[in-house]
Amino acid sequence: MSVASITAASGPLCDLSAQETIDKLKANFDYGKFPDPVEKSKITGHTQKVYDAAFSGDGTIVATCSQDNSCLTTNVASNLKTSKAVKCSFVMGCALNSNGKMLAFGGMDNAITLTDLTNPMEPVEKKKIAEGHEGYISRLAFVDDKQLLTTSGDGTAILWDLTTAKIKTHFKGHTGDCNSLSIASAKPNMFATGSTDKTCRVWDMNTGKSVRCFTAASEVNCVAMFPTGEGVSCGLENGAVQFYDVGSYGCVNKSAVKNKNQRVLSIATSISGRWTYAGLNTGQIQMSDTFCPTKWKLINAHQADKGEAYVCAMQMAKDGACLATASYDGCAKIWMGPPTRPV
Repeated sequence: MSVASITAASGPLCDLSAQETIDKLKANFDYGKFPDPVEKSKITGHTQKVYDAAFSGDGTIVATCSQDNSCLTTNVASNLKTSKAVKCSFVMGCALNSNGKMLAFGGMDNAITLTDLTNPMEPVEKKKIAEGHEGYISRLAFVDDKQLLTTSGDGTAILWDLTTAKIKTHFKGHTGDCNSLSIASAKPNMFATGSTDKTCRVWDMNTGKSVRCFTAASEVNCVAMFPTGEGVSCGLENGAVQFYDVGSYGCVNKSAVKNKNQRVLSIATSISGRWTYAGLNTGQIQMSDTFCPTKWKLINAHQADKGEAYVCAMQMAKDGACLATASYDGCAKIWMGPPTRPV
């Protein structure tokens, strides 16, 4: 029996055409029904603005760094500090390795400091890498326990070999400050960076090349890759969020700006990719449907009695179990609940 005869025979049995079926599915799909994230704990101990929050690879420890020149590590389950505070002057970003025993941080001193936390009461500075970047260190992330990825105000990213403290790969292409970084957890050879040059770039660690360069509507303050590496979301200075599909090399969704003073300072994606979380300069988290960004809700996340409450950093644990946020209000928070799990 030929394909044509099968199609002709099945046609009368179908109630809807292919397009009508798609339209019906879209109409019934539950866009915008957001399961609220639950605040699990509030990480205190810092006395000034908290600039970054980063999970260990296993998701059990979170590191936070602050303008008070300290970096704290906290157990996610118990909310108890796991090591003595580490002194870190001019810090802007931090990262933990797979088990939380190695801390990396950097900032305005243009250097990367590695601290051994094996003995929690006596943190030991293992290495300080001062040669490589010619600008401030904006963000850091462990690729594995032997490799560290950093971005800088000099417009570049560097992959470091931690056993030798030498550069493995230098990623060049941005023409402005490179201020954000996100690694695809399921494809750790791929990562994205954002820049004040209004572009988001996707890089291949194996080749050292930029495989995609997306031009945004405004300066890119933050990026979040899909775990699969198939997409990347960007938070912009003008308050919008743009979502790019890596395969088609195009912008497939863009959220509307909610008010003229809004800025997106941090961003994260749920492990399934369904939900996008954007940290705002208002102290709120804007939660939206990644595939229908006109559907959104605001969550009051951080508040300051005086001064600013910017949600300046945000990270999803690799297993998707919880979300960490850091704010200028002097604290960090851990969020849990249905939105951080696959849907």
